[in-house]
Amino acid sequence: MVMELAEKISSELDLIKADAPDESIADNAVLRAAEACRSWLDDRADEDIRVDCPLRACQDTSTAEQELRPDYKDILLMAESKWSVHEQNTAYDQVIRYTRQMYACQPNRRFAWGVTMCRTLIRVVLLTNDYLISSEDMDITDLAGRTAYISFIVSLCYCTDYELGYDPTVVWNADKKYWVIKCPDSTAAKDGEMRVVNYYALKPIFEAERLFGRHTRGFAASLDPNLVDEPDTFIKDSWPYESSDSQHTSRNELDILRDIEELIGEDMMDELGIIRATNGGTVSFNKAGNLVNDDTSNILEPIFADFETALCETPSVPIISKGRASAEENLTRNILLRVHRRLALQPLGRPLHTLKSPYELIIVLTDVMVAHSTILKTSGYLHRDISTNNIMVVGDGKRVHGLLIDFDYTVKTGEARLAIAERTGTLPFMSICNLQNSNVQRSELDDWESLLYVVCWLGVHGVNQDEQVAYRQEIDAMCSDDEFYRPPLAKWKAGTFDDVAVAKKNDLEDDESFNDRVLQYFQEGAAYDELKDMARSLRFALFANPELSLLYSGVSAIRDIPDKPASKKGAKILGKSVKAIEKGVKTLKIGAQAFGKSAKTSRKGAKASEIVTSRGSGSYSERFSIKYVNPFEKRLELDARNQINDDVLALMDYFKDAAIAALHEMPTSDC
Repeated sequence: MVMELAEKISSELDLIKADAPDESIADNAVLRAAEACRSWLDDRADEDIRVDCPLRACQDTSTAEQELRPDYKDILLMAESKWSVHEQNTAYDQVIRYTRQMYACQPNRRFAWGVTMCRTLIRVVLLTNDYLISSEDMDITDLAGRTAYISFIVSLCYCTDYELGYDPTVVWNADKKYWVIKCPDSTAAKDGEMRVVNYYALKPIFEAERLFGRHTRGFAASLDPNLVDEPDTFIKDSWPYESSDSQHTSRNELDILRDIEELIGEDMMDELGIIRATNGGTVSFNKAGNLVNDDTSNILEPIFADFETALCETPSVPIISKGRASAEENLTRNILLRVHRRLALQPLGRPLHTLKSPYELIIVLTDVMVAHSTILKTSGYLHRDISTNNIMVVGDGKRVHGLLIDFDYTVKTGEARLAIAERTGTLPFMSICNLQNSNVQRSELDDWESLLYVVCWLGVHGVNQDEQVAYRQEIDAMCSDDEFYRPPLAKWKAGTFDDVAVAKKNDLEDDESFNDRVLQYFQEGAAYDELKDMARSLRFALFANPELSLLYSGVSAIRDIPDKPASKKGAKILGKSVKAIEKGVKTLKIGAQAFGKSAKTSRKGAKASEIVTSRGSGSYSERFSIKYVNPFEKRLELDARNQINDDVLALMDYFKDAAIAALHEMPTSDC
């Protein structure tokens, strides 16, 4: 198929007369090359995607003309044509946008190729997790340029699947209509042989929707192909960093989960709703007769003469890294190594948008933060990526339970890397300190701040999918009527990190700002009112706490802390928050029962139970009644931080009790 295309392009280019005027040569070259591609492809190309020239594979060229129009899931690479040589960056942008859709529609896509045609200059681009790497110009008005381009087209015919960017360990079974996913056996390989376990999945439950980054995908899968429609395992596929640079190296999630399980105990893991790894490791495949680990080096090694040098020095080819830098610049950046990892995780949860009410959400969030704090206190691991995507749901209705997932950014407390300026997390839910890339050491309070943003985000956008769809439709209608309209919380996910940090500071600066800019936009109903009260209390405990150094919590720009509540409204909110916390401290029955039950079956469980159920000692109201302290006098000490963590957990328990009581009063069909 590709050979036929190469022949058509070659024959068209040969018709260009060498003695024609420059403008004529340029126009003819672009038109003839583009027409050769378009006439060879289905002329009913998908108008929705508006791709200039999508290339797809075809085993039988005799039937190519009868095939349906190309779809993103079938496209091999994207080609974008422009009339001017000065539109190179625009062509890059288009290829990036199209390739992003390819990643979303192709679960077995590891990296991608693209082509830009700007007048008579053609470039081949390689799109990886972090970079767009471009070739030199191939000018199709001269013999050398035409030869180079046709050689590239012909070379595509001889590429293996992994050279084309496909994953040979994720294969679509066309007869059975399911994906076969090879997951590394957790017992590790011996004698140089990779042992794998086959899992079967109908489709991804979430795709790699971003071109750059970890390309995390998730499958609901089963070990039994006959039970593919009754999955019980979550397959996580991602590309975390693995570099000699300690500031960027991602910890191995499999090792972290195994360590947590050993320290906490399997029974406690199940009781708390902490995900467990049943299989997993680094993805490997056979390459030219050798077993190789799938990582960035295998993708980039053919490009760089000395890949090890390229990891440390400026590459000698044009690279665009995530931003829109000039294609003519060699950006002074290190090429960071990423490793392809795959995990089989249990239990299998479902997304937050499957919940029916904010009452269920309150229960789920409380469960997740109890698990978060237990992991921190018992094993010393800090999660650092609390977001809507990393909180899952198990069960439903009155038996709903929260599940904490994704430990890619998790670190061991006490490690030197905690003090390193390092942004981690999901933009709308990152703490202000994290957004500012502050050198203040990250702590559990950053994760609590992220939880507050999760509460606010879902309170405004809606908890369940129907509410979220209705909200988006309402916002779309308002934006169409007023081009200057900005939806609530829109600035939490737009602009630079500093822009988002400033937006959050302004929104949470005081009670009045928080109410006017966030709380008033919550969805309507009694359940959302309860969620709103929880958001108020969390904000008070984290942002107006007299024992919490604002420098430490990441809200250092919120400086005007009053000596006392500024108004009756503020005093009422303060009193309500303190009352809720005091009540939460006294009512830990659910948490105590859960931990006490596990304590009977596990010494480690007993230890964890003792740690968590001990929260609430001391008078919270006494500490809240003292005068506000200068937030810049000292950083928050560990004991004070632990006490605040425990008291906020007690606050969550209070709201969870109320949510459970409300669910029991509701008809079963509404739960």
